Amino acid sequence: MTTSRRLFSTSAVAVTLLLLVAACSSPKARTATSSTTTSPPGQVTTTTVPEAQGVLFAATEGNIDAYLTLAPYTRQRVVASGTGPPGTTAHGQICFTPDGSRRFVIAETRRPAEAAATAGWGVYQLTGDDIGSFRVRRVFGWDSAGTLSADAPTTYGCAFLPDGRLFTTDVGNQRDGAATGRLVEWFAPFDAATPAHCVLAADLATPLGLSVDESGAVYLASARAPTAGLWRYRGTFPSDPAGCVTAIPEPAGTEPPGTGPPGPPIVTAKLLVTGGTAGLSAPTAVAIAPSGQDLVVSSAPDGLIVAFDLEGADPTTVLEPLEPGSPATRSPFGLTIAPDGSVIYADTGLVTDTSGAIVPGNATGALSRIDTSDGTARPPETIDERLNAPDGLGLYLPLSMSGGAASKA
Repeated sequence: MTTSRRLFSTSAVAVTLLLLVAACSSPKARTATSSTTTSPPGQVTTTTVPEAQGVLFAATEGNIDAYLTLAPYTRQRVVASGTGPPGTTAHGQICFTPDGSRRFVIAETRRPAEAAATAGWGVYQLTGDDIGSFRVRRVFGWDSAGTLSADAPTTYGCAFLPDGRLFTTDVGNQRDGAATGRLVEWFAPFDAATPAHCVLAADLATPLGLSVDESGAVYLASARAPTAGLWRYRGTFPSDPAGCVTAIPEPAGTEPPGTGPPGPPIVTAKLLVTGGTAGLSAPTAVAIAPSGQDLVVSSAPDGLIVAFDLEGADPTTVLEPLEPGSPATRSPFGLTIAPDGSVIYADTGLVTDTSGAIVPGNATGALSRIDTSDGTARPPETIDERLNAPDGLGLYLPLSMSGGAASKA
């Protein structure tokens, strides 16, 4: 499975960042548990975010935490569970808007008392510049209409195009039943009960994480048969609800978007990585490398993270499962890649319960970072541990790093 290619193919900018991080990091694997910022009354203790680093945002049990992406992995809780509207829990992938406003989107489930459960999205506003001085407030949210599920309505993945169009996943049935998951495209403004949108696909089996490459193609991880695998959607996406289309299979030999004449909306779908390839039986998340030439895919029940090129070829193992019987867990769920090429993942801490079902354990989750600065995947370092079911991640990039765009998913 492992090949000789380097992790990852790098641009000149990425090489500069890799060298910067390598100069600051020990070549040996280490475990560095995160430290939490604390302040005496009336004072604020802050940790400056290094210029070439970015800030990790992680969703855990309804909380949202911000971390440095290098040791000592200082943490600040920016959203506490239960601070949203009654019955609302924030979870899943975290995506900052590309307009520099420092707002981000995250999935929400809503189970108000004496009312039917719903799922949707919340928009949050970030202020402050450093760990310890960040402040986050919820601005508004909306329901994702039609989240069909025999389990419970759930949303998870998100990704923005540079112009602000938003793609999300409705998970649909999670364990059994028909493939009712959806890929949805949303159009600003989002501050409506249900903003204008198009459903690009409505027959996906447990679709979860999303990512967008430099060409504007959307990558989707589906965790369950019959659609298990990594999908790519590309073409001329609708720019408003009047142009809604349903994705069609991509014909063999289709040229990348932008090479043909402009035309009406047309979106094609292609299964790049079939479920089971390289051991990935249940793909849960996908992230594009800073070079724009590679991507990584996780599969939580398999304990695997595998890198591919953008065509789903040339698999290279980034994280392997631990030996059977080990007390430690490796259940990589959410993914993001830092500017230095480090792969950061949320280990949701899966265990087998007394009934034989695989479920998140009690305080068995963790956040980890895999250094790839020498072109290979080093053993993971612990960012934080003893967490309850961490799932989604996002990366906030200061404006000076992102050329005016606030962040990446």
